[in-house]
Amino acid sequence: EATAEVSSNIGVETIVGERISSSAPNLQWINISIKVMAGAGDIDISQMRVAIRNETKRVENLQLNTASGQSTTADSTHFAVKEYRDTDNSYIPSDSKYVINSGDLMNIAVNVSAISVNVPAREPLRIELIPEHGVAVIKELTTPASYGVDIFIPIFP
Repeated sequence: EATAEVSSNIGVETIVGERISSSAPNLQWINISIKVMAGAGDIDISQMRVAIRNETKRVENLQLNTASGQSTTADSTHFAVKEYRDTDNSYIPSDSKYVINSGDLMNIAVNVSAISVNVPAREPLRIELIPEHGVAVIKELTTPASYGVDIFIPIFP
C-alpha cells in the first residue's frame, strides 16, 4: 500500500478548453489529456475524482460515469473518458475495466457548462485530479486574455 501511495502518479499532457461557437463567451468543455507517469502502477480511473474551481465556485467529486456504456457521458456529477492510446487493452468500459497504465493516453472531459462553472477569458482556474492512491495532480491556471474566434483554446501547457 505504501508503494502504491508513492509510485502512482498521473501526468497532465495538455488542457484544452472548448466553446460551442466562436462567439461564445465561456468554455463549455475542459479536456484534460493524461498519462501514467514512468514507474507508476496501474490507476483505476473509476476511483479517481476531479475537482474544478473558478473565482466563485468549486465543484468536487466528479467521477467517471460507470453506468453501462456511459463512460463517454459527462454531466453535472460525472466526467467522461475517451481513450487516445491503450495498446494493452487495460481500459475497456464495456467489460467494466477502467484501468490505465504505462503507455496509455486518455482524455478526461468535464462539461463545465453542466456543472455551472463559468470559464470566460482571463479566469483563474484550478483543476485537481485525485487518484485512489498516490498524489493528487493540481493545476492552477488562468485562461487566455482572449479566446478570439477559436473554438478550441489551449490552456496548458
